Amino acid sequence: MLTVAYRGIGLSLMWSCLEKRGNSNTSERIDLIKRILLLIEPENIDCLLGDREFVGAEWIEWLDKQNIPYLFRIRNNSLLEGVFPVNAFFRRLPPRKKVKNGKITLWGRTVYLSTRWSYKKDELVTIISN
Repeated sequence: MLTVAYRGIGLSLMWSCLEKRGNSNTSERIDLIKRILLLIEPENIDCLLGDREFVGAEWIEWLDKQNIPYLFRIRNNSLLEGVFPVNAFFRRLPPRKKVKNGKITLWGRTVYLSTRWSYKKDELVTIISN
C-alpha cells in the first residue's frame, strides 16, 4: 500500500492485493512504485518509509537508481559489511550507549545507519537511509 502523509493524516493512494500469505517481494514492491512513478516524479517523493520486510540488495539498489529517498527499519540479524549482524555489532557497545549514526555497507550498498535502544520493547531499533 502506498499512503501519503499530509498534515498528520494518512491518505491511501495505491495498493496491490497479494494473492498469497506473507510479505511482498522485491518485484511486487518495484511494480507498485513503478505505478506511482507514472503519476509523480521521484523528486516529488520526500521519503519512502518501510518496516522490516522492505529489505534486500536488489530493492535498495533499484530505489537508489530511481533517486527515491527512503527510511527503512531493518532486522537486527541483517549483516553489516557482509559480516556482522546488527545486534552483534551493537552488543559490543556499553549499555545505554547503543547509538550509531554514519555510513556503512549493507547488502553491498552504502547506506546511512542509525540505531538506538528502545527501552519500551527492550530491543534495538535500526533504520537505514540513502
